[in-house]
Amino acid sequence: MIAFELSINVLLFAGIIIAAIFAGFLFRSSQLAKHKRKVVELEKEMLDNHSEILELQKENSKLSQQIKEIQIPVIAMKKSREDKSADKQDTKAK
Repeated sequence: MIAFELSINVLLFAGIIIAAIFAGFLFRSSQLAKHKRKVVELEKEMLDNHSEILELQKENSKLSQQIKEIQIPVIAMKKSREDKSADKQDTKAK
């Protein structure tokens, strides 16, 4: 049987473990901060897009309301049969 004698400094081992935990914590917190910044940026972009859509919708509704309010006379180019018969009756009645 081969026996190896291994001597480990407990304080050094504990220091390495603590340093590894601290390095992992810093790495993960930087990743989370990066993701949070990205989420905030995307949320701001969405809010800007939604506000632009609302402004366009407001403008669209204003224009629709103006079109409804405008009275444009429409002159028929062709007379339908009903209009022709009504015109004949009007001329006969006179």
